[in-house]
Amino acid sequence: MSTNNLPVCVQVLLRRVKEIIIVFLAVVVCCAWWDNLDIRIRVAMAEDQIQFFDEVVQSSVQKKSVEEIPSGIEAIRIYYPSGSKQRTGSHLDRMVERARTNAITKLEEQAARLRTESKGR
Repeated sequence: MSTNNLPVCVQVLLRRVKEIIIVFLAVVVCCAWWDNLDIRIRVAMAEDQIQFFDEVVQSSVQKKSVEEIPSGIEAIRIYYPSGSKQRTGSHLDRMVERARTNAITKLEEQAARLRTESKGR
């Protein structure tokens, strides 16, 4: 559709509408990009937290020392508490907190097992 036949004021108005639409679409794309970046960063931080928990558990289990388990549990408890790297209550926060709870449970079970074994000797 040619706009040359339209009055100048209508042509200017159409040009402005196009500019507004372009700016709006640019803002939408930027917001989507920012949300994607935010999610990628939070997922990486959650992965780091969970990996830390796993490493503490593996280290404590390999040492087979009841005395070192409480320090592992404390390290897991204080390592970036809920809401520090993730939005409190978000899916990622719940995943991290579930991994934290599981790691602490594993260490407590390991401590109980080691205590039982040492009593049996």
